[in-house]
Order: sequence, then structure tokens, then C-alpha cells
Amino acid sequence: MENIKVSVAMTSFNGNKYILKQLESIATQTIVPDEVIICDDQSKDNTIEIVERFIKENKLNGWVIVRNENNMGWKKNFFKATALTTGDIIFFSDQDDIWLPEKIEIMTKMMVEKNAGCLFGRKKIIDSDDKFLSEREEQKKFTNKVNQVMFKKNFFEEKVLGCCMCINRRIANIFLSLNFPDAGHDSQCARLALLYDTLWIMDSPVIKYRIHSNNSSGISADFSFGASTKSKRYSEILTSIDWMTKLLDRNDICLEKKEIIKKCIIFQKNRSD
Repeated sequence: MENIKVSVAMTSFNGNKYILKQLESIATQTIVPDEVIICDDQSKDNTIEIVERFIKENKLNGWVIVRNENNMGWKKNFFKATALTTGDIIFFSDQDDIWLPEKIEIMTKMMVEKNAGCLFGRKKIIDSDDKFLSEREEQKKFTNKVNQVMFKKNFFEEKVLGCCMCINRRIANIFLSLNFPDAGHDSQCARLALLYDTLWIMDSPVIKYRIHSNNSSGISADFSFGASTKSKRYSEILTSIDWMTKLLDRNDICLEKKEIIKKCIIFQKNRSD
């Protein structure tokens, strides 16, 4: 994987309880990232101090933490972190998970081998004490197969956890150019990769995904275009319509897929009525 620059886009907010373990799991990867961009969303605890000390003590070149001037929320914060990366392959990181040691090495290898635009792996769920939530979770079996996710008419329903995925620069640039920071980065990137026939799944665990009361994104909170209240849901349906409408202006999406996008737009409009 020579000449492949790997970036990590990470966000933080009041993460002092778990962030050190996550930083350690990234810094001790079998292939370490070339850069780690951490955008802190106005933490009120000592998160920034923990990160700065970790970077200094471990002499981590290419690792930076940026403090937002205002609290942006996790969606806009991930958009900003992605925009600051310069790598060929970008991994997304929450502040409270634990990456398995070979995550970057294995996923980067697969990205190159499959010429993937987006690759996502599986997770094992842990609690606030790093313990698997159940014996079944601990003994969960995986096939370790890597398969392409094929485009489908209901592509808009595709949802992937950002903490389990990575994207290439092409998908990142399209995601950024569409300029919808109010919508989840993970769902946007997965759907874009589907549209360009470059979405792949690896049936292997890549992280220990932490469930606790303060998750700001993912399973225990809203993610993608979803929302917890009727008014928010309505707002995000309108955002999804605008997002898909903007796709229709792209010359690199075939007419057949544009017709499917149009049908998805109609479906979303009917939901908003």
C-alpha cells in the first residue's frame, strides 16, 4: 500500500471518559494513519487537554485537534473534519469506541484491491466498562468475506455506521461538493458509493462499538437522515429531497439511476405531505 495516504476524521465533545482508549487504539494500529484530524465541538470538560497531551507525549506528527468556535453538532462537525483531511483514504472515528488493531491495514488493503469508494465492516458491541453486552455478542461469528453491495431501487434506505467505514478521496470530494453538512456523513457516503457502484462490505469486525447514555451519533442516537421528533423528521425529509435533487445535476450519474432518484424524490415528497 505504498504511496497511499491514510487520514482519520474524528470528532469529540465532552469525551474525557473514553477518548484516551480510542486514541490509543488508533495510534497502535498495525499501519498507523498519516494524519488524524480531531474537531472538538466546544467540550466543557478536559477532552482537549487529554488529546493535546496524548499527541505531545507520543510525538504524533500529523495529529491535530481543532477547537470549533461554536458548537456545531455531530453532523456538521464530521463534515468539517472530513473537509480538513488530505488523505487518499479517510476513516471516520467517534470518540468512544475501540478500534481493533488491524482495522486500517485490512480495510486499506481491501479498498485498494477492490477499487472501492466506500468499505464498511462489522462491529462488536461493548458497554461502558469495555465488556461485551452479552455472551452471544462476544462469540458472534463472521464469515470474513468481502462482497460488493449492489445498487438497488431503494438505495436511499442504505444506512452504514460511519465508525465502521472508510471512503476514498473521490467519494469524499463528491460528499463535500454536495455541501449538505446537516445530513449524516455516513449515510451520504454510503449512498454515493452505491450510486457509483463502489460500495463494499467486509463481514469482519473492525471495532468495539461502545453503547452508553451519552452517544452523540450511531445506534443510540439519531443518524443518517433520521430524527427523533416529528418536526426534525420533516426537516430532514426536506433535506433528503434537496440532496437527491442536487444529484440530478451530476453528469457522471447515468440516466437510469437518475430516473430511480426521481422516484425516490417523489416518494419522499409524498411522505412530507
